[in-house]
Amino acid sequence: TGRFLTVECIDYSTYGKMYSGLRYFSYGIALGLPVAVTFADYVGIVAVVAGNSMRPTLNPAGSSARDVVWVSRRSLRHSQPHPGDIIALSSPTHPGTIIKRVVAVEGQLVHPRSCDVRCVVVPAGHCWVEGDNGKTSRDSNMFGVVSQGLILGRATHVVWPPQRWGRLDHQLLPSQSQRKEK
Repeated sequence: TGRFLTVECIDYSTYGKMYSGLRYFSYGIALGLPVAVTFADYVGIVAVVAGNSMRPTLNPAGSSARDVVWVSRRSLRHSQPHPGDIIALSSPTHPGTIIKRVVAVEGQLVHPRSCDVRCVVVPAGHCWVEGDNGKTSRDSNMFGVVSQGLILGRATHVVWPPQRWGRLDHQLLPSQSQRKEK
C-alpha cells in the first residue's frame, strides 16, 4: 500500500501546432517583406490612377473602372526621362503621388498655358510635367518645374481593367508639342 502521485496528462499537441503555424507565419513575414520592398524599389510597382487629369490617355471618359498602371523603376535607372514619357512622381505641393507626362527636360524651352509667364527654360536636373487634360490638371503650369529626384518611375503599361491592357503611348499630345521648343 504505497502512495502514488497522480498526474493528469495534458495534450499539448494543439498548442504545438498553433505555435508552429505562428512561427512559419513570422518567417514568411520576415523573409517576404524585405523581398517585396526590394522588388518595389528596384523593379516596379502598380499604381491606381485617380482623377481625370490624364484623360484621354488614362481613365478615359465612359470607363467605369480606374486605370491601374505598371510603373517601372528600372527604366529610369538607365536613362533620363524624355518628352512624352508618362511618369509617376511625388507631388511637389502635397503628400502623395501623381502621374503626369513629361513635356520638356533640362535645357528645353516651354510656353506655359498661363499668361503670366511667356517662356520657361527647364534647368538642369528638372523637367516640365503636364496632365493630358489641361483643363483639370494640376501640373507644372501651377507649380513650375519639378526636380528629377521626385520621379518614382515610368508608367509603361495599363494592367487594369483587362479591356485596356496594353503599352502606353509615350508621344506628346499635339497641344503639348506646339508649346515646347527644342
